[in-house]
Amino acid sequence: MRRTALLAAFGLAISLVAGPSALAVDADEFTITGLKPADPQPGDGAMKPGLAVTYYSNKFNHVDEIFDWAEYRNGRPGEPIPILDYHVGEGDVLTSGKQNLVGAMIEGYINFPEPGVYAFVVESNDGVLVEIAGELILLDPDVHFDRFSEISTVQIDEAGWYDLFVVYFEKKSTSTLRLFWNKPGEEGEMAIIPAEQYAHVPE
Repeated sequence: MRRTALLAAFGLAISLVAGPSALAVDADEFTITGLKPADPQPGDGAMKPGLAVTYYSNKFNHVDEIFDWAEYRNGRPGEPIPILDYHVGEGDVLTSGKQNLVGAMIEGYINFPEPGVYAFVVESNDGVLVEIAGELILLDPDVHFDRFSEISTVQIDEAGWYDLFVVYFEKKSTSTLRLFWNKPGEEGEMAIIPAEQYAHVPE
C-alpha cells in the first residue's frame, strides 16, 4: 500500500519537548519543495469554514491501521473541524462526540497567504500524519502521550489554497491534536494555524 510505504520511508525521530518554542528550525537541513496549489483553486462561493472529517471507531495503534480499516468499512461524517487546536484531556475527541477509540480522516484546504519557507510542527496524542498537496509533511504515527513531532520546513512558491489531509487517532484516556506554523520570516515561538486558513468544499 502506498501509504504504508510512505510511513516507512519518512522515518522521523520524535522529540519530547515542552512546546513548539523549544524546537529549532533549520530550513537548510531539509526543506520540502515542489508543492503545487490546488488546481483549480476552490471558488469562494463553494468553500465553507473548517475541515471535513470522517470518523472510524476502532482500537487503533498506528495511523496506517486507519487506512486498512477504511478500505473495508464506511466511516461516519462528522461536524467540520473549525481549527486544529484540540487539547481536551478526557473530553470528546475533535467533533466525534466520543472520548475513546476514535480514528479520523480530515480533509480540506490550507491557505498560504504568501510564498516562502513555512515551518510546521504538530502536537498529538495519539498518532498523526499530515500531508500538504499530497506530500507527507509531519508524522508521529503510534500511541503516545502528548508530544511534538520534529519540525518540517516547506517551500511554498505560490500563494493560495493547497490540499490538506490529516489522519489522526486517539486510543484511550486523553486526546490532543494541534497544528502550528511559522510563516516566512517569522522566528521564535510557533503559532497555532488560525481558523481562517482552513476551508473545505462540502460534498
